[in-house]
Amino acid sequence: MKGINCNIIRDLLPSYVDNICCEDSRHLIEEHISGCEQCRTKLELLKSTELTDEGGEQKRISYLKKIKRHYDKGMISLVFLTLMVIGGFLFMIYNYGLAGSILPYIIFPLMLVAAYCLTPDSPLADKRTKFSGILVIGSILVSILMMIYYAVFVFQCSISTEKGETGLFGIPLYETGPYLEKRLIFMAVVQLGMFILSNILIFRGYRIHKSIHGLTLTGVWLAAGYICTLHNLSTVEGLYRLSAAMTVYFVIEGVVFSAAAFVFAKKVLK
Repeated sequence: MKGINCNIIRDLLPSYVDNICCEDSRHLIEEHISGCEQCRTKLELLKSTELTDEGGEQKRISYLKKIKRHYDKGMISLVFLTLMVIGGFLFMIYNYGLAGSILPYIIFPLMLVAAYCLTPDSPLADKRTKFSGILVIGSILVSILMMIYYAVFVFQCSISTEKGETGLFGIPLYETGPYLEKRLIFMAVVQLGMFILSNILIFRGYRIHKSIHGLTLTGVWLAAGYICTLHNLSTVEGLYRLSAAMTVYFVIEGVVFSAAAFVFAKKVLK
């Protein structure tokens, strides 16, 4: 249409596409583009861009919903795993003799596999944090402290002969068992707390190395094993042998099954 500047029409095109222009402007634009190829091309480009933006918005909404579902499933898995670890810990302590000494070495790796497979990495895990290294080192130190603490106790029992002798940290020898058990339970709770915290940080988008699963659960299970030896053995010699064997077996299982579960979860489940 002659007499109408194309720049004026192009300024009106966004309003035309959004259906917010008046009827007179609409008729004017339609009359102009019927004879102006450049403005008609501009209009088609605006329409395609609008469609692309709507599609992109739908994709973003769909992606955010997927993230939310991932987070919800992760939290449900974390609650389930936490209850499973606590239940296994209590079952092992109070039913160790009845269930058989071989059962913990079967349940423990199953828990490790479940931890690695049911708690996947967050799709938004791009935030770096110092907590990753702190949690890993903290878990290792707590486990080492537990082993030293328990080894000192066993050594003290092996060299003590009288009931009234002073044991660990000035504690009477006959009270050392309950004293040590409380400390082992405390260390197990600390390990479980680090396990829960690490997973929450992962779901919140922080990059936490998943070796923390194997380290913390090994610590929890090792504490349970030590408590079982306190409950079910009456001789110092048997306590020493079983404690040493239990430490070696649980540590080896923790390393082997953590590595295997990590590879399986990463290659098969992703």
